Amino acid sequence: MNISTLIHSTHRKKFNVFPEILKKQKYHLIEKNSAVKKCRWLHKSLTENKVCYKQKFYGIQSHKCIQMTPTLSCNLKCKFCWRAHPTDIGIPENLKASNIDPEILVEKTIEAQRNILSGYKSQVILGKIDKKKYEESLNPCHAGYKS
Repeated sequence: MNISTLIHSTHRKKFNVFPEILKKQKYHLIEKNSAVKKCRWLHKSLTENKVCYKQKFYGIQSHKCIQMTPTLSCNLKCKFCWRAHPTDIGIPENLKASNIDPEILVEKTIEAQRNILSGYKSQVILGKIDKKKYEESLNPCHAGYKS
């Protein structure tokens, strides 16, 4: 095995592990390069009637907001960014970007959010979460871009 093959193999293994790390951190992956994660303010809004600053200052209801990112492999390298840079984890050039249609991305994002929220159904049945608020949360109308 030559060094080039070894390096490519190592990078491929890193890339294959990256989605598993994100799943352990409760990200719901969309296609190869987008993700949804339950916002803690969505949770607090449903379970404790607490809201984030966006609701307090701008009227964006916390329970109707999605926390998502359209790309996991941004190349801007912002100082406090949570994303791994593609070269840090060995993502090959041809896998960096996802060419998903924006309308399909929105549909799949809402589908992932509904999947996340399905875990609250038992709390609604027990009367611990307001049914109307829960049903509204299933049809989000705002997105908090996780940059």
